[in-house]
Amino acid sequence: MRKTAERSDAYSKERLTPQVAEARNWVDLMRRLGLEPSGGQRRVLQAHVTRHALDTSRFTKRSP
Repeated sequence: MRKTAERSDAYSKERLTPQVAEARNWVDLMRRLGLEPSGGQRRVLQAHVTRHALDTSRFTKRSP
């Protein structure tokens, strides 16, 4: 049960808000949170950021 609580805390609005505000892009945000920059974890993180309605419109886009 402890791991579930720690996992949900990792994606809490209180924790994500300042990190999103300072991050330049999704990879930077993942590194700040101590996450491996993988596609699966990025999708999970994006879902939580969206659920909390945090603004990522300023994140730099990757070049094609």
